Amino acid sequence: SNFFLEQLEGLKIKSHSYKQKKYHIPFLKHFFTTYALREVMKKDFDGIISFMHIPSIYSCFAKVGLNSKLIVVERNSSIADIPLFIKILFYFSCLISDSIVANSESEALLLRKRFFKQKKVYAIWNGYDIQKISTNKVIESNNFQKKLLIVGRITFQKNGYNLVKSLK
Repeated sequence: SNFFLEQLEGLKIKSHSYKQKKYHIPFLKHFFTTYALREVMKKDFDGIISFMHIPSIYSCFAKVGLNSKLIVVERNSSIADIPLFIKILFYFSCLISDSIVANSESEALLLRKRFFKQKKVYAIWNGYDIQKISTNKVIESNNFQKKLLIVGRITFQKNGYNLVKSLK
């Protein structure tokens, strides 16, 4: 889907899209997707940033033999319920990549344990410095109640879910 195509065009940012065809042999779908990505990468890109497992796997194989730098962004938890074969291919793409970015320090730590080149694993997390937003207000009641709104997808690896579990 081209959700942001109009905004990208307005900013004069090129967009490439590829629609996967259906093949009787599943391997062919992946081969042709990787080939199409490689053809785009060969044209005018010095770097690639891929998000999540499958795009990172495609990017890894498409990059082979090219001078482009590859940054793999791991936005999912290492403990996510992902098929073993996909995890293995994803970890292979991490080994091939020039950098790996996690969205939390704990995820970065788990990734560093799996790879020999720990210097290429970084954490860029969405969060706040609690010291900057804390108040001096002391709550003295045992009947303290607050309403909490968590916006996001409800899955086990998301912080909102884990926050509610912790508070419970």
